[in-house]
Amino acid sequence: MESMAAPLLEQDVVQFFTAQGLLSPVQDKQRVLSASTLSSPRTLSEGSSGGSSDRITNASFTASTLYSPVSDIVIPDHKFSAESYQFLGFTRAKSDHLFKLFSDQMPGDDFPSSFLHIAIWEVNHPQIQDAYSPTDDWAACIDSIGIADELKSAIMDPRFDDVKFTASCKFWVQESVEAAYDTLCSLNEDLKSRQSQIMRARPVGRRHAGSVSSLPSQNSPSSKKLAPAGQASRDTKEQDNKSASLVDETITQAEELGVPSHLEGHTMLWTAGVKEKLERFYDTGTRKVSLRALAMAPGDFSGQIKVAYFTPQLVTADRYAVWLKHRVQKAEIAVAQIAVPNVFIEGLSKAHLMYSDTRDGDPWKQLVWSSRRADEAYPKALSYLYNTDLLIGHIAKGTDVPFITMDSWEAVGEQHVLIVREWTKEVSSREGQRVEEDVLKDVRALQWVFRTTSAREEFERVGSGKVWIHYIGRSYPVAAPVTSNTE
Repeated sequence: MESMAAPLLEQDVVQFFTAQGLLSPVQDKQRVLSASTLSSPRTLSEGSSGGSSDRITNASFTASTLYSPVSDIVIPDHKFSAESYQFLGFTRAKSDHLFKLFSDQMPGDDFPSSFLHIAIWEVNHPQIQDAYSPTDDWAACIDSIGIADELKSAIMDPRFDDVKFTASCKFWVQESVEAAYDTLCSLNEDLKSRQSQIMRARPVGRRHAGSVSSLPSQNSPSSKKLAPAGQASRDTKEQDNKSASLVDETITQAEELGVPSHLEGHTMLWTAGVKEKLERFYDTGTRKVSLRALAMAPGDFSGQIKVAYFTPQLVTADRYAVWLKHRVQKAEIAVAQIAVPNVFIEGLSKAHLMYSDTRDGDPWKQLVWSSRRADEAYPKALSYLYNTDLLIGHIAKGTDVPFITMDSWEAVGEQHVLIVREWTKEVSSREGQRVEEDVLKDVRALQWVFRTTSAREEFERVGSGKVWIHYIGRSYPVAAPVTSNTE
């Protein structure tokens, strides 16, 4: 049973920020924290927001430009309290109810529920009807869960309907609550780090989109097309030997130079999340990768089975990062970039599940229809996918007709494919001259799932030392550096 007496912040942190005028005294079991203590930092190297640069920095992501005019943040005085449930996004009445459930647990209970688990259980209460499509009542679902106006307004924002309808209302509420909880749990350490920066009496720099692993040194990084699976005769360990020759650079250098957008012999994959989640995915000290940290359900290709989803498109990860940053303004958002060896990919069995108006698109339609209905098993015609290492396909989104009400997978169509906007190179001829320019085009969003246990374990092995975390920041506006008032 977790202790309800635990304060959220250590006493020396409270004293320091109170003395700086950045943290208020306790009032109604809450404190007011200046957003400047957690404001989104600036970047040293301004990257290309068009995504065409050979180097990736946090400025390569649209999410890094998203800010909200927030000056103060209300935080709970104690970590386990009704006020903490408010911090997670619940109304005051619902927060009191949840905290009573938590505090009424007896010390002798065989299976006491954690503080977060009680919140997640409430989100997924079976008597609350979920919402999936534009015609469903999302507001009623959010109100029934007991979500406060700030998070409700963010989820209901029509500017994000494209990505919002790739999952259900309860899914996004749960992700938002979990992101806020991660932020709550790391707040003390974040402020201690900020305190150290202030005490050093220097401007607070940015957590740049730098390398948290080895930065491979390449003269002219380029992407390598995947060879057919039958040509994958080389062993993955051979690639590891080549990788051993890659030169480490310091994190500072990575911050200034960015990270390669392409790496010879590798395919770049991306995923967005709160920094705490991505740091659980990749341990910077041990360089170990844990797919368990990213596993989620339901999804397009997994139904109720929890798996990690990646995308080979920076713009798709960026769109999800923008959506998360919009919903949970107090969380620090990040994007993980993983250089996956092509020799590893070539050795996997694969299923390409793409939308098509021909029969080639039937497997994608069948799988999406089944998974979005939360079926526990794949359709019989797709049973071969259980033993397929890697699933590659389009991301689905809901439309006016929810998947759950469709009589057949045949009702799934092109309108159910998520579209993102991506900068692409286009070559044309003008006055007899060859002209190459960047053009913004609509493209279908892609996702990758490593389905089998063996593929996941090998992914974790070959990914060691080949992960970068780009810290996108929070939604708070950039503030002037704070200097210490103490000697």
